[in-house]
Amino acid sequence: MPLGLLAAGRASKVGAWSGQPPPANTTVSMFRGNPARTGEHPGPGPAAPLRALWMTRLGTAISSTPALADGVLFVGSVGAISMAGGALHAVDARTGEELWRLQTAMGDALFASPAVVDGVVYAASYDGIVIAARAESGEELWRFQAEGAVYSSPVVWNHAVALGDASGRFYCLDASTGDELWRFGSDDPYRRSFNASPAADDSIFFVVASAQYAGDQPILHALDTETGEERWRFVAPPGSRVRSATCVASNRVHALTAEGSLHALEAGDGAEVWRYDAAGEVRTLPALAGGSLYLIAGPTPHRLHVIDANTGTAQSVFDVGGEAEIVASPTVAQGIVYFGDQDGRLYAVDGQSGQERWHAGVGSLISTPVVVNGAVYIGSEQGELRAIGGSLKPDLPPS
Repeated sequence: MPLGLLAAGRASKVGAWSGQPPPANTTVSMFRGNPARTGEHPGPGPAAPLRALWMTRLGTAISSTPALADGVLFVGSVGAISMAGGALHAVDARTGEELWRLQTAMGDALFASPAVVDGVVYAASYDGIVIAARAESGEELWRFQAEGAVYSSPVVWNHAVALGDASGRFYCLDASTGDELWRFGSDDPYRRSFNASPAADDSIFFVVASAQYAGDQPILHALDTETGEERWRFVAPPGSRVRSATCVASNRVHALTAEGSLHALEAGDGAEVWRYDAAGEVRTLPALAGGSLYLIAGPTPHRLHVIDANTGTAQSVFDVGGEAEIVASPTVAQGIVYFGDQDGRLYAVDGQSGQERWHAGVGSLISTPVVVNGAVYIGSEQGELRAIGGSLKPDLPPS
């Protein structure tokens, strides 16, 4: 089921701005901002009063989180089964104009978030197609066929692309050629799935294999980036299910369970340093910035837990958001925490005081917000990619 290059679509725009090229650090290269999956973005975010900058309709739904490089957003979409499938889109961050797209076949879709590194964008589809394309033009460079559907957002690290699939296999590919360097997984297909997005640091990929059969426990694997050899593994205590490995910093990786416990583990050997219990169900990922972890637990009232990353003790706990389920994982930019709920409200909360800076209705939410250059970019279940600004004009490259 091939992906083919199509002509760019038309963008629906509300407002526009001009500005100078952004600083070099304003790239948001992949899901959660970086290979360590910390959820920290360069910022700044918009200050109230807010204004809609533009809205572009790209597909039936946008579940992936955009990546940003050189003033261009890269995002995947889902399409209606009876029509053309989803696509990988390149969108001008200044105007909302779609620059190019790589269209999937009917019934295929891109749920996972793309990554863009050194002028190449990497994406993977429900049909298990992994592609690399030139960020400037959309020209396909290579493709790889995984054994199962891919929901895992690729991590690009040390000239390799790593991701997992629903069949229970984790792949490491050469970033230049797409050649398979190694794979890790069970010989029993679909007993486990690597749907969670991997994190990377130093010489280790951290990835969770979810259990598909009753009685099996999810496992966090630490894999050597060069060989795929397992360095160590972590299984959550009885009654807990580890669901992600994220926020890698200071030689620690943080394992999050669905039941709301956060475990800080030594990256080298998996030894537990501390454990924090949020006392509530967690459906989103934590974020880490400035030595603090930000974790939202629910169901209601939703509480934002600010945790000392060194000791695992609570610095503050705030009630945040409304009654709807929080679906967009928190992004932290310059001390402000951004997250969204199922009713389509996007929140900005001060990470120190817990005070709400603003909230905005954006129709619906699926993707995690990208916060950079005075704007927030976010995708919706209506297939809309939106840019929200504020009192300051975003600083992005001119067209």
